[in-house]
Amino acid sequence: MIENNFIALYEKLLISPDNADKEFIIAGKTYKEVYDLASGIAELCRKTNVNTLCLCTENKAVIIASLLASISCGPSVLLPHSFDKRTIREMKSAAGFDLVLSDKPEEMPLQLEVVTPDQIGLKGKPLSQLRDPDSVFLKLFTGGSTGKSKIWQKTPRNIFSEALYHSNAFNVLDEDIFVSTVPPQHIYGLLYSVLIPFISSAKVIGQTCTFPQEIISSIKDNSGTILVSIPVHYRVLKSSSLNFPSLRLALSSAGSLEYADAEYFFKETGIAIAEIFGSTETGGIALRYNSGQEKAFMPFKNIDWKIQDGKLSVQSDFISPELPRDAEGYYITEDRVENAGENNFMHLGRADGIVKVAGKRVDLKEVENKLKQIIGVADAAVIALPVSGGRKNVIAAIIEGSLDHQTVKKRAKELLEPYALPRKIKIVEKLPVTAAGKYDKQKIMSFFKL
Repeated sequence: MIENNFIALYEKLLISPDNADKEFIIAGKTYKEVYDLASGIAELCRKTNVNTLCLCTENKAVIIASLLASISCGPSVLLPHSFDKRTIREMKSAAGFDLVLSDKPEEMPLQLEVVTPDQIGLKGKPLSQLRDPDSVFLKLFTGGSTGKSKIWQKTPRNIFSEALYHSNAFNVLDEDIFVSTVPPQHIYGLLYSVLIPFISSAKVIGQTCTFPQEIISSIKDNSGTILVSIPVHYRVLKSSSLNFPSLRLALSSAGSLEYADAEYFFKETGIAIAEIFGSTETGGIALRYNSGQEKAFMPFKNIDWKIQDGKLSVQSDFISPELPRDAEGYYITEDRVENAGENNFMHLGRADGIVKVAGKRVDLKEVENKLKQIIGVADAAVIALPVSGGRKNVIAAIIEGSLDHQTVKKRAKELLEPYALPRKIKIVEKLPVTAAGKYDKQKIMSFFKL
């Protein structure tokens, strides 16, 4: 049934809907204008032999139009996590692209061919000839906390089957109005503030809200019904009065939601936050409705899962095609889990040294290696200290050397992104090791108290 629904949706994507004059972006582009823009992008790329298009914009209409152009046998699309010049150059070197579509061309690196949405004619040839739904049409360039970025590939089946499933699972209707605090170039923002509302014929607020009053005003002024947000924004809302008569659904992902924040939101609004567990490469895996109590995650109904050697293994249409599978078709994640009964699981952390801080992935081994580059540091061990909220972490480092704390912090800031910086640092004469010569994790943990 899900497969049939996806094929039906996919075949309809190139056809402008009956309610084409309805706004997709509130006070912005209509559905018809999105399709006209998609036709213009497809025609421009055909005429100029553009095979890969780099999108440097948060304009949701431009993003969905580019994806529509791509599935119409148009260019592949690259979405970078950031639009700064260093990231764009890095992505150019790693993946290559022919053209940049940006609403701020002056901020792009020199020697790149750049066009703006205003330069693209709104009318072109009708979209036609669907690409193979299992071919790669989108690449997501995710940020690395220590300069270690990653490109994840997505097929139309990956992206649109997930959007369709979640649209149905959350009963998204054409009268829904989405308010998002998440940039649309990230997979969670792309799905929930662009793709899901688009295939549901809903409306979205064009801007990405980040400040408490901005979020509150956007919901109230536009009678928002669905809030797409992340843990840090639910935290900043905790000190506000949250009276949202129109709101019916609140979503959270990209990190651990504090139980206290979820409890406050529930008390203020009567809404348990739908907390989604997953990753860029796997797509959504599981859900829990968090009102400050719920700890276990329930896998989505179309996800096959099992536990292998303490790790979560999953099988779904959402998984990036380059990921390895076992003989049964399961991808073995690095998430440590345990069975919680009733087809649920508890998340126990990562097995590969990758943790999330402020919604960003941090590779502890890479942080460790960066710290060892500091002159005067003889050795370093980096750990993640779990705190309340299940998946939230604080990074701590124990340094072997003669440097003082201020020098270590200063040098670390030059090497690491802000969210990857150790919040707790202990300097010792010698790192504790076991009889086998490995770091003694228990003794290292004992140096830090939360």
